[in-house]
Amino acid sequence: MPKQKQSSTFSSFRKVALLFAAMVVFFEIIVGLFVDWLPLQLATASITTFLLQATGLEVVTSGIHMILPNARWEVIADCTAIGAQVIFISFVLAFPSSKKAKLLATGIGVPFIFAVNIVRLVALGWLTYLSPKLADYCHDFVWQMGFLFMVVGMWLAWIEWVVKREKNPAVSA
Repeated sequence: MPKQKQSSTFSSFRKVALLFAAMVVFFEIIVGLFVDWLPLQLATASITTFLLQATGLEVVTSGIHMILPNARWEVIADCTAIGAQVIFISFVLAFPSSKKAKLLATGIGVPFIFAVNIVRLVALGWLTYLSPKLADYCHDFVWQMGFLFMVVGMWLAWIEWVVKREKNPAVSA
């Protein structure tokens, strides 16, 4: 690759990376200061409880607290997958593409991340019942890594299937 092309590619990558980092910090501050988590925590606890009960596990919910056969959970803000959503949205907004492509990505990506998070919690509920030590490992490591790879994969898939197919991608706004 010619030196001019390499420099231009690196400069573009650097701009996207810096914009991404700035957006993550900005959104984390906004979310941390101004978002009332309780409705999302309640929804997460209720949906997870419903699905665990539907699959045969005895679970009782009291607000954001879930009582499983051998554990008690508190659905805190981090249990709602908002961190993964902030990272995904920041990836999408930082990358040069049209507003339509960005809306498509966030409109599909955010609910998808929420749904995968519910699947995560249901799986952890069953793992907590069947193998508490394995559940702790999966909670602390496996699902964290899984979400990281999922979010990056979603972003790359969006670039490949949506952004690259646009006739005239707009400069990131």
